[in-house]
Amino acid sequence: MNANQVNFTQAKQDVIDWLANFVEVPHPALGNFPPCPYARNARVNGRIDFRPGVDPLGDLQTVADSGLAGFDVVVYIYNPAQYSGDDFVKVISHANKTVLGEKGLISLSDHPDIKEEALGVCFNQGHYALSVVAEVAGLNSGAAALHERGYYQGWPEEYLELLFEDRQDPRQ
Repeated sequence: MNANQVNFTQAKQDVIDWLANFVEVPHPALGNFPPCPYARNARVNGRIDFRPGVDPLGDLQTVADSGLAGFDVVVYIYNPAQYSGDDFVKVISHANKTVLGEKGLISLSDHPDIKEEALGVCFNQGHYALSVVAEVAGLNSGAAALHERGYYQGWPEEYLELLFEDRQDPRQ
C-alpha cells in the first residue's frame, strides 16, 4: 500500500457505517429529515461505487471520461494527510469547473479540516477526505423535491450558498 493511501477495506466500511448511522438517520435539528434523504436507497441497493483515491484531479478525470458506470454515486476515499483541506477543496472545485461540469457531473468534497456545519449539525465524515461524484441533474431534482418539503427551512444562507455552488439553487 502506498504511504498516501488508506486501508481501503477499513475506510470503505467506515464510510458505509457513517452513512448508515448518521447520513441516513433522521435528525431533530433538520426537521427530522436525515442529512441526506437519498443515501439509504443508494447504499441499500448497491448504487454507490467506492474507489480508493489516488490523485483527485486524475480520479475525477477518469470518472468524467467513463461516467458513473451505472451507479448513482462514486465515492473516492483519500488519506486526509495527503492534502490540506483547502488544497483538496480547490482541486475538487477546479475539477467541477473543468472536467466534470461539461459531463453533467459534480464532485462534493468532504475533508476533516473543513468543517461542514449547519443548524448545530456537523456533516463531515471526519476521518477521510472524500470526493463524492453524482449527476448534477439528479442532485438538482432531489434538492428541488426536498425544498418543496421544507428541508432547507432555517438553514444558514451562507451554508446554502456553498451547498449550491455549481448547482441549481432550488429556492430560486
